[in-house]
Amino acid sequence: FLLPGTLGKFLAVIPLVVIPTLFFSLVQSKLVLPYHLSLCNVGDKKHRDELNILSRMQRTVADGLEKFVQKFYRPQLALALEWRYLTMAIFLAFIIVMGGTIKAGWVKFSPFPSVPSDFIQVFLKMPEGTPFESTKEVLDHIGGSLDEIAEEDMADGKVNPIKHHSQFLGFGQGAQGTNLAFFFVELAKSELRDSSAEDVSKRWREKIGNIPGIRQLTINAFAGPPTGLPVDIRLTGPDFDQLRLAARDIREELTKFPGLFDVRDTFSEGKREIKLKLKPSAEPLGIRVDDLARQVRAAFYGAEAQRIQRGRDDVRVMVRYPKADRTTLTQLEEMRIRLPGGIEIPIKEVADLEIGEGFPTITRIDRQRVINIQSDADKTVTDFAAINKALYGHGGKEKSILEEIEGKYPGVRLVKDGEAKDWEETKDSLLGGVILVFFVIYALLAIPFKSYLQPMIVMVVVPFGIGGAILGHLVTMQTLSILSLMGIIALSGVVVNDSLVLVHYINCRREEGLPLVDAVREAGVVRFRPILLTSLTTFVGLIPILLERSLQAQFLIPMATSLGFGVLFATFITLLMVPAVYIILEDIKSLFRKIFF
Repeated sequence: FLLPGTLGKFLAVIPLVVIPTLFFSLVQSKLVLPYHLSLCNVGDKKHRDELNILSRMQRTVADGLEKFVQKFYRPQLALALEWRYLTMAIFLAFIIVMGGTIKAGWVKFSPFPSVPSDFIQVFLKMPEGTPFESTKEVLDHIGGSLDEIAEEDMADGKVNPIKHHSQFLGFGQGAQGTNLAFFFVELAKSELRDSSAEDVSKRWREKIGNIPGIRQLTINAFAGPPTGLPVDIRLTGPDFDQLRLAARDIREELTKFPGLFDVRDTFSEGKREIKLKLKPSAEPLGIRVDDLARQVRAAFYGAEAQRIQRGRDDVRVMVRYPKADRTTLTQLEEMRIRLPGGIEIPIKEVADLEIGEGFPTITRIDRQRVINIQSDADKTVTDFAAINKALYGHGGKEKSILEEIEGKYPGVRLVKDGEAKDWEETKDSLLGGVILVFFVIYALLAIPFKSYLQPMIVMVVVPFGIGGAILGHLVTMQTLSILSLMGIIALSGVVVNDSLVLVHYINCRREEGLPLVDAVREAGVVRFRPILLTSLTTFVGLIPILLERSLQAQFLIPMATSLGFGVLFATFITLLMVPAVYIILEDIKSLFRKIFF
């Protein structure tokens, strides 16, 4: 709920729903549920033949569960208690193995994995000044490549993945120009088509091939997450020429990493323009830069001479050179400039004319010119850990790529942007949130237990629940992501419930005078059913999300995987390891008493 940035706003809706739900559940359990329980004949001992079909099914399941507890669970619990240190070692080994799956790459970690969309967007940018006709030819080629994909799929007996498509010439990404175009594709619903949006975009990119002279071609087939680009490096500095050279070097380095594509920068080369520069001899004549600019503008663009009101319209009358005198560079070279005294002299007498390139946009941050080097990525292939290590370094003696470029261009400063920046911000916030969560949970447990150590027994299931969450990602072949970590944080508050029920019952039985081992053994047997039902109902409640294939559910599936599988695995932890840990803690306390008292 307290996460910063766009991702925080995106995820805040979950606690906004869950917290009120849990609050009203608490009210219901304390005020409504007791009355409902008073209407139940829980202790009814009727003969099986006197029960209806539903009651007989309930009795059969209950008896079967009781037999399982007595014949299987009770002996296993006794064995776990007898070999409690071995039991603890086995579960610790499981945690180590699960951590190893991430290190070995069996379970990949990507903070912000891309979620395939039902739409594909293509942005085309040609060099500045490209006429409409040339841009349209390229756009038609892109559209023809998409038609080939649809024809191939239908020829193979597959569903046509393309539902609708539209193309727009002359604008894209909030800008306008004859060199810009935008292509929008709506795919058939993911439940109906045979290929994902990512597969379609890959095939489309292959069909398009290399287009000579193209400035930028971006194909986006992902719906999120709401973060920056996979690779985004911001360059700032006072010398723009150095920025361009540094950006070129970084682009060349990024193309060497597998999985990165559409490597580009945000610098836009402008159209060719004529730059007028006053000569030193112009100042004695009384000509200033604004005088020169105003007269050239009036000659070729026009000066407003009059406004005429025609109904609701305001008509401006502009005075300028005839069209024939505004079409060639020669006309500008032969233009005459009027001096303050009214005398006219050739423009070449007061100004130099140079042909160069202008800037369509100038971006500054903190008064420094900025260029961003950006890239999309195939996150199923890209090793972001290796890329970040190569780009930003790891504190070793060997210089990173960006450190070498900073040394080569001293005035250039490189800053993380995009997903790398978002992850840095989110990681710090997550760490603070986890510390707060564990402190609050510990405090809430320590007060009723009246102990500083017993809350640790309850909370010991949390790291093992995390191991179950990793196992869930391994089984379902999902990438561990920021949403998975959100599920793990939620998991830490859920898995303690079963452990709390067990430890509380052990304490009650010990207060009644039952020996330690007998109290632990009886608690496991008596609380087996509520612990199992609590975990199973939570897991089953998450199954619809886990099995959903629509676009809207893809953002929540990693979170549901962490929560569902973590809770499910925590059941075994609670039923076997927590009793063993309880006795281990008593062993340690006895040892301390012998040594110090």
